[in-house]
Amino acid sequence: MVLFQEEKTDMMCSAATLSYSFTGTGVAKDFDFTDTLKIMAVSKRLQPVTTETASGGAAIVNPAVTMEGELAMYCMEVQPSSIPDSDIEWSIAQGSGNIQFYNTGNKGRSVIVRGMNEGDFKLEVAVAGDDPASPKPYILGKVLPETVTALHFFIIYDANGNPSVTETEIDLWVTELNRIYRQVAMRFTKGSVTHVKDKPHLFHIDNRAQFQELCAYASNTGGLEVYCVDWLYDGVAGRHSRWGLAVTAGAPTYVLAHEIGHACGLTDIWEGTLGNTLISEELVGWQNWSGGTGTGYYPQDLKHADLLKRLLMYRYTGDNRVDIPLGGVKGYDPDSQSPLPLLISVGLTGSTLYVSMNRNPSHY
Repeated sequence: MVLFQEEKTDMMCSAATLSYSFTGTGVAKDFDFTDTLKIMAVSKRLQPVTTETASGGAAIVNPAVTMEGELAMYCMEVQPSSIPDSDIEWSIAQGSGNIQFYNTGNKGRSVIVRGMNEGDFKLEVAVAGDDPASPKPYILGKVLPETVTALHFFIIYDANGNPSVTETEIDLWVTELNRIYRQVAMRFTKGSVTHVKDKPHLFHIDNRAQFQELCAYASNTGGLEVYCVDWLYDGVAGRHSRWGLAVTAGAPTYVLAHEIGHACGLTDIWEGTLGNTLISEELVGWQNWSGGTGTGYYPQDLKHADLLKRLLMYRYTGDNRVDIPLGGVKGYDPDSQSPLPLLISVGLTGSTLYVSMNRNPSHY
């Protein structure tokens, strides 16, 4: 018979220790037994749609694309921290000729891979002690060559000779732009900067007609035209058209990246009626999933609205809108009349209703 049983749970390391004792009676009176059993719950988080960074914030991890010939980092959170990195093993389940592990190897909570050949790949992760029959967490991606697009900036001056922005501000925008678009192997250069001092009436853009006049100032530059103004109608920080885009003074650094997303064919997205709905494979999209049921290997309490706020193409302002996912994500298109959420093109590949991302954008 069991005479003593004690359970101790350590919430910090997700482990429980069961102590038990047996004291024999009758014919088993000379038999005593005492032992403990430790049960450890392992938490795994592998999030393809993420704003997490490495290298001091210089690189966004788990990118949709690894640039051909370059390095990228992929990370999975594993708890408790007592599990050693040597017990976490990554493998290339598909596309073994397209990527290879860097010389840091294939074990640990993070790995570095090099893009070798253009094509698709799939990384899987196993933790020692996993049931071999259980599906492994995974992440899908592509290897693509780098594209380069020239940006042509036009700084509008007011009637007193004051510029709307400085070139230092432009440099900050371009730095953040390149940090974000490295996720899809795109790079932007500052092709030219023109100081426009003879159009002071365009310093403040008060309506659509003025915006159209602004974007008609230059054309066919072979790249993208970026007009820097002091203010835009409706109080927005940026606007885009087929003929050019505008960004206001003091705009958050991601605004230029968001507007260039439109130049690449991407669409605004917002949560609509999905605000309190937990994420699922159906909502996140199969290309942005990492396995599992329910919320999968994303946090168990992650709402779809909060996931959308990670996306570069989220409609509203946010502190960290930077992710460009591999595939479409379900949400609401502000320009659509659909009463139902749609699979919207906010990443590299499109959907039935939306085009795929154009990695070589230009204005007319």
